[in-house]
Amino acid sequence: RVINMSAGTYYLEYMFKIGNNATLNATAGTTIVIVGDYCLGQTNRTCQHSNEGFGNGATINLTAPTTGPYAGIAMHFSSSTFRTQPFANNNIINVQGTFYAPNQKILFRNNNVFNANKCAKIIAWNVHLENNTDMGSVCTDTGVKSIGDTTTTSTATPAVLTRLVE
Repeated sequence: RVINMSAGTYYLEYMFKIGNNATLNATAGTTIVIVGDYCLGQTNRTCQHSNEGFGNGATINLTAPTTGPYAGIAMHFSSSTFRTQPFANNNIINVQGTFYAPNQKILFRNNNVFNANKCAKIIAWNVHLENNTDMGSVCTDTGVKSIGDTTTTSTATPAVLTRLVE
């Protein structure tokens, strides 16, 4: 299965799940905002099941916009409630941008591989990289802000998409 997202900001409330061996293509300048106290792939509001989030063997092709209020942000988790945002085993993560989750735990399970030629950054309350997860980044001239940059991100929330599932 393949999900294609065009350029823009997607506000998701309730469910965003990329299943096993599925592909997300969102490389034209896309930000995914998880609104409220939800988590990736939420099916029962607990955010604790291994089948939630990005499934086993998923390929994530995501490039943040280089301009606008979410410049450099690939995924934004807006909750003030602590949640775990899970990425299952063996994912290929081609992300150019920041995972912004200051009140969340980002969990990358076994054998996730980040594209070392992309600029992926993580700002989170807790980052958990399990067995053999590999992460590198090349950030020169990518539009991804340095951590600590004084540029602020808008928190305005226009229309909310209530369910997007692979």
